[in-house]
Amino acid sequence: MSNTAGDIPGFNINQPNFGAQKANIGIQQLSMYPNPFAGQLFLQVRVANNQNTTLRLFDQLGKLARTMPINLNQGEQTVSMDFSDLHSGVYIYQINVDDQIQSGKLIKQD
Repeated sequence: MSNTAGDIPGFNINQPNFGAQKANIGIQQLSMYPNPFAGQLFLQVRVANNQNTTLRLFDQLGKLARTMPINLNQGEQTVSMDFSDLHSGVYIYQINVDDQIQSGKLIKQD
């Protein structure tokens, strides 16, 4: 049985995403690294204005594994997140910024 996470809006897991995840959200930039990761994961982002955002992490079955509110300040910054308690596997992240959704694939290794 194959899962495509088709029931999760904004997700496309059919693209190969290895290494740092990069995306443009408006004129801002976003990257999640390292990928694969063991415990610590970093979100590097540049925003034009202060933003309140939410990071959601889903497992391969589309089940919500973690929700994390993040307060971003104007400019570039790096946010450190500890996901050492998660099981090894493939995860899909979703970040909402200014009503725009960015998503990508992350691999957790022990």
